[in-house]
Amino acid sequence: MEESIVVGQAVQVVNENSGKSIDCKVTTIRKARDGKTYVGVEFVAQNANFWQMCFPVPGTRPLRRTASSKASA
Repeated sequence: MEESIVVGQAVQVVNENSGKSIDCKVTTIRKARDGKTYVGVEFVAQNANFWQMCFPVPGTRPLRRTASSKASA
């Protein structure tokens, strides 16, 4: 981030793919050696699909893929 920020500060996060925004609170701040600042946030209100990602139900067994046969050259 280019702006100064403090833990506990209210910020708004925008999903660039959907254009949706959500209110968040800063939880952590970490400065990297390259000069960048990384900010951890938590959502103020629960929004299960803000990032538009699907996750398996807890307890779901992993999908096992069969090894495909190698084609000979």
